[in-house]
Formats: sequence, C-alpha cells, structure tokens
Amino acid sequence: MTVFAGNDTTVCLTSNSIPVHGYATDYYYISWMSTGDGFFDNHIYLQTTYTPGEDDIALGRVVLYLVAINNTPIYTRMVDSVEITIVPAPQCFAGLEDTVCKGQTFQLQGEAFYYSNLVWLSAGDGTFDDNSQPAPVYTPGADDCLNGEVSLLLVASPTAPCTLPHISSMNLVIYDSPEVWAGSDTLLCEGVYTSTAATATNYQWLLWQTSGDGTFDDPSALNPVYYPGSDDMTGNEIFLVLQAFPYEPCFFIATDTIALQVMPRPWVSVGADQTICAGDVVVCTGQAQNYQQIHWVTYGGGGTFAEPNALTTTYTPGSYEIATGLCFLVLVAAPHYPCILSESDWMELKIYKNPTVELPQEIISVTDTVHLSGLIQHYQSCQWHTSGDGTFGDVANPSTVYYAGHNDIEQRHVALSLVAMPLSPCQITVADTVAVSFEYPRVLVNQMADRTLTGGEILNMEFEVESLVSGQYHWYRNGVWQQNISGSEYLIPQVSAIDAGVYYCIFSNPYFSISSDTAHVNVLEMATQTLSIPAGWSAISSCVIPPFAEIFTVLDPIIRKIIVIYNDSGLFFPHTTKNDIDHWTTHTGYYIKTTESCTLTLHGYQQFPAPAVSVKPGWSLLPVNSLQQVSIAALVGCHQEITAIKEVAGTKMYWPEKAINTLQNLQPGKAYEIFNSASYEVRLNFQGCK
Repeated sequence: MTVFAGNDTTVCLTSNSIPVHGYATDYYYISWMSTGDGFFDNHIYLQTTYTPGEDDIALGRVVLYLVAINNTPIYTRMVDSVEITIVPAPQCFAGLEDTVCKGQTFQLQGEAFYYSNLVWLSAGDGTFDDNSQPAPVYTPGADDCLNGEVSLLLVASPTAPCTLPHISSMNLVIYDSPEVWAGSDTLLCEGVYTSTAATATNYQWLLWQTSGDGTFDDPSALNPVYYPGSDDMTGNEIFLVLQAFPYEPCFFIATDTIALQVMPRPWVSVGADQTICAGDVVVCTGQAQNYQQIHWVTYGGGGTFAEPNALTTTYTPGSYEIATGLCFLVLVAAPHYPCILSESDWMELKIYKNPTVELPQEIISVTDTVHLSGLIQHYQSCQWHTSGDGTFGDVANPSTVYYAGHNDIEQRHVALSLVAMPLSPCQITVADTVAVSFEYPRVLVNQMADRTLTGGEILNMEFEVESLVSGQYHWYRNGVWQQNISGSEYLIPQVSAIDAGVYYCIFSNPYFSISSDTAHVNVLEMATQTLSIPAGWSAISSCVIPPFAEIFTVLDPIIRKIIVIYNDSGLFFPHTTKNDIDHWTTHTGYYIKTTESCTLTLHGYQQFPAPAVSVKPGWSLLPVNSLQQVSIAALVGCHQEITAIKEVAGTKMYWPEKAINTLQNLQPGKAYEIFNSASYEVRLNFQGCK
C-alpha cells in the first residue's frame, strides 16, 4: 500500500477553496484531515477541495494529512502530509460615494489588506497629497469641478504568488455654492402673483419669505404662487426674499430679493335697489375706493344723469324706461395702473305707473247677478262701490259678482265704481264707473201643448217673449232649425205626415236666450192595411188604428175562421164566452190560430211619427208598426240587448251571436218573437235607432 498527499506548496487565496490532489494504492479506506479550522468539500475523495478557516488564513499555513487503511491481509494504516502556505489575494476599499464643496479638499478614507504596494488614481484632473497611502487628501481639479463629480480608484498590488491586483473605486460629487435670482421688481394689480422668472442653481432646497402678510402656495418651489394679504394690497412696496440652501458640505446660503407693489382694485357700491313713481327722479348715492375715474351708465333705458362723473347725482328716467317699468343704474370705477379691469355695481330701478281703471260704459243684465271684470293696472289694491243697495261677492277683486238689491231691481239701474289705490310710492287714486241696467224677459204666450191632429187640420203654435232688447225667434222641428219661420207664431194651414215631430222655439238677444215648452205633434193619416193570415198558427199586428177598435168589430170579417187569438193582455175564443181582449191595439202583436187561410183588411188612421214599441226582458211578441218592410239592422242595430228575432210560423231567424241572419227584414202585418237579454225594457223606434 502506498500514500502520497502531494508536495508542499504556496497558494494565492483568490477564492474560498484550495484544490488538493492525493495519491494512494492498495487501500481499503482513505480520509483527509487538517491541522487547521478549515473543511474539505469531501474528505474521503483523493481529489477534493479545502476551504481554509479564519485561523488558517491568519496563520498563513495549514498541514493536510492523507490517511490510508488496508485490512488485507492484515490491518495496515499509512499517513502522508502536505504543508500549504496561504498567501491571501490583495483587498482594498476606496470608500462610499461622498461629496465635497467646490474649492475644498477631500480626506479619503481608503482601506487595503494583503498588498505589496498601493496607488490612488483619479479619472479627473485633481491631485493626491500622497497617492500611495490608504487615506490621502484629494484636491479636485478645474475639470472635476466643471463636471460636478470625479471617480477615484484605489489599486492594491498583490504579493507572490498572487498576480492580480484588486481595484476599488468611489464617486466624489463636487457641489458648487448655490446661486439665486428672485426676478425683477414687479408692479401688480390686486390678485395673485405667480413667479415665472426666478432662477437658482446648485441648491438643495429653496425658501421664499415675505415682508408682508401674504402666503405662498409652496414656499419651497422655485416659482410659487404668492397670495397677497390685506396689508400687502395698499400700493406700498413689500419684499419677497428667495433663499437657496446648499448641498452639504457647502454652507453658503444664496439670497435675492424683489420688490412687489400690489395695487388694489377699485371698490364700488351703489346701495340698495330703488322704486320711484313715473315722473319722479331718483337720487343716486354711490361709494367708491381705489379708482382713477368713475362714471354712471344706464341699461334698459334712455334717461339722463345730472352729473354722470360724480358719486352723488340724480337720474331722470326716459319714456322707454317708464313704459317698461324697469332699468338698471350702473356705477363704473376705472382702476389705477397696472389694473385694467373696471369694477362696477348696479341697482335695479323699478318705475311704477299711476293706476288705470277701465270699465264698460254700460252693462245690461237679465238677472239680479252681474258679472264684473274691470281692466285695472298698476295698482296696490282696489275696491268696488255701489250707488244702490246690492252687495259684491269680493269687493277687493277686479273680477267679481254684484248681487243686485231690492232697490236696484225696482229702479232697474245702478252705478258701480271700481277704485284703484296706487303702488307705493305713487299716491294718485283712480276710479271708473259702469252703469248697469236690469232687464228681465217675460214670456207672454207659450202655446206649445202636445197634440194629435188629423191630416188637413191646422197646426198653430205660438211663443212670445217681452224684452227691452229686440231679439230673434228660432223654431225647431226634431232638432232642425226651421229657417223659413222667423216670428213668434208657427202656422201650418193643412198638416200632413211630414209635419209630425217634436217642436220648440228659442228667443235670443245679445243678453239672454229663453226656450219655449216642447210640443209633441202627432199626425193621423187615413190608411188601409190588409193582413194575410195562413191556416194554423201565426202572429199578426197592424199599424192602422180602426175608428171602431172593439175586438169583435175588427175581427168580424174572419171571426168564423178564428180558433183562438191571444197576447200578453189575455185570450179571445170567438166561439166561447172567454174574452180577455176588449180592443185592438197597434202597440202589440197577436198570436192567432185559424181553421184556414184568410185576409183581414183594416181601415182607419196611421199615426206619424210611429209610436215606439217597448220590449220587456226575455221573450215577447214584436208588432211591425209600419206599412213598409222594416230593416232589422236599422231597427235594433244600436240595441245590443236584442239578441234574437224569429218568425212565429216560419224558420227564418236573426241571431247575430251565432252568425245566423236568414231574417233581414220585418214584414208589415206580421208579428215576430223577440228576445231582450237585458233586465230592463228596450224601446224600439221604427224611424230608426235615433
């Protein structure tokens, strides 16, 4: 077995570890050991690294042992050693970045270890008092000061076997002493001063100060905003001082001062708003300060000032201002230099006119209530007065109601006056009077009774009104103005069916209108109607009124063929004593059963307008009150309550809900079953829905 730890050697400690190379043969186990305080990267490897400890480096040497063990054929242990002399690599530190004031020297505080020699070098043009010492004194050169900084290098040369020097550098900042200019002296109009021209160099921080009572928005800014105080704004000079504080280690504080003169703006006041009466003049009393010139102007009018450039003057309004009732008086104060904006104050001048009152010359009233509406302007309050004994609804309202008294009515006239009190400061009271006459119309004739006439008879109606003021008569038939009748009498010498209807008359003049009673005029025309009656069951009706309407007399021509006839009024059996129906009527229909077909001719009168038929709720029998066929749509189109109509002896039917319309017209002489879905009676008019 052989063991070799290596030859003794000297190493430069340029890194933390030292490589070691051992050699051994025929061994079972090896291990490195040290006499120092370092450690191996892996102590059981022949090739490894050793990291010296602090004691190793301080001692400058260390002995390393390589131990080899073999247990075959017998236990054998061998040791070899190697001595390593440790030479540390050079180290130096030039120092941290530092500052020096221009014109001063700088004491360096360098450090160096394990070197053979030292040298300081400058990247500028300065000099060292001894550049081979760790802490020499450096004097900056002109270029150093111009550049504002210089880099200084400390070089530590090595001791063999080390070959590489160690270099450290520091940056030396060279500060110049501060310089400052606060700007030019300034004449300022009242307001804020913003510095824009101040300059400063080589300073660490700034401070503005004032000899006045104003404030800076930022006293540390180069060009701050200065807000003058109340004491500043007197026009006298104040001084603003700018101080520039140096960077350490410089100690000189640069100072500059400007003079600031703040000229106050004008102040002006015209006092409270004023009100005058038309025709008066207004006294203007102004106040002003800090002005170069003043003058009065007006807006909204064309009046004149007695002395427009005096603080106290009088103003006479023009016609336009009096008409509009308003203008504005303005006092303008021009400033001292350097202010350019004038200041002004204004008052509102209201000009009230004397009141005016206008009433109609005359009012004709047809009742004891008179509606009044006075045209009144420019007044504070008003009051009505009467020459009679009536009363006012609101005595203080231009639009009111006058209730005539007993004496007013007896005298048939009264004088009413409206008095207007002026708006302050006006003092003239104004009044106007209206003459009121009372006219009460009286109906002298009102012959407008309902009547039934036979064709050819005279129709004479009369409506006469007594009135102090003439008027017109308008006659109406069925709501239509009869333009050919203009008097108080309506005369038709021979009345006919077309004259039937509803009549009334209206008398009117500019003050009232009065209507007559309503007269319903029915006209009877001679007529004949023949009813065709089939055998068996059917339903009949007629619109002809027989002169002799007893049931036996009307049905006598066909009495032997009738089995029974009935309606809601009762039953009639011709061949028995049972008879509940006394007279034949046109306002109902009849169910009839005959032994054979027959015809019944009725002679008599037909009434115009045809009377309406009342249809009770549920099913009932509808007569046809016409000699012509009647359209169902025209008859019941506006009556949604009527939901069905059907033939009695036939299959035709009107049933709109089921879209059945085989029955479109009602035939004269027949009667039809009809259904009213409402809970009340429905009246059907054979002249149509209207």
